[in-house]
Amino acid sequence: MDFETVIILSAILEVITLICFFVLCSNVSSIRKKLCKDDIPASTLIAMYMGLGEKEKAREALIEHIVNKSTLRDKLYRIEDADASLKPYRELMKELNINFDAVKAKEIKKKL
Repeated sequence: MDFETVIILSAILEVITLICFFVLCSNVSSIRKKLCKDDIPASTLIAMYMGLGEKEKAREALIEHIVNKSTLRDKLYRIEDADASLKPYRELMKELNINFDAVKAKEIKKKL
């Protein structure tokens, strides 16, 4: 083999390696999109974190779920509706040590 042949084979190998790299990046991107937490229902995400023993992440996921639920978010500032709205979450909130004070929330809402 002469020097020119080695250079040509090396260039072909580098092009093949570059193509494989971009295919790999594309596959990783598609896998990441599939595993993104935006696609996972909040209840599944909370249950997964609780099962893993990561209570802080479960706490954050539950709070995010409650805040993002528009029907629930609007009722949290009305003292009489807050307890009834949070009833399905009370047991989980107790386990995750989350306390919600509707009176305090209403006072802060008035200040803002």
